[in-house]
Amino acid sequence: MPLAIVGLAGASVLAAWMSGILVNVAEGAGRALGMSQTFIGIVCLVIIGGAAESGSAIAVARKDKTNSSVGIALGNSI
Repeated sequence: MPLAIVGLAGASVLAAWMSGILVNVAEGAGRALGMSQTFIGIVCLVIIGGAAESGSAIAVARKDKTNSSVGIALGNSI
């Protein structure tokens, strides 16, 4: 149990760190391209997140777990 808690905490810290990097890069690219922060937040980050989830759905589908793949796709659509 302690190892699981440490692993979960470590994964959370790494996810937060990577999210910060993504936001900083998106803000810099948006400024360079003349995009508003609203557009970046509503459109660009959603597309990036959707692409990551689509990758997960494809990976699960390749393992012949179609129920999980459809569940990921429907959750992403919602």
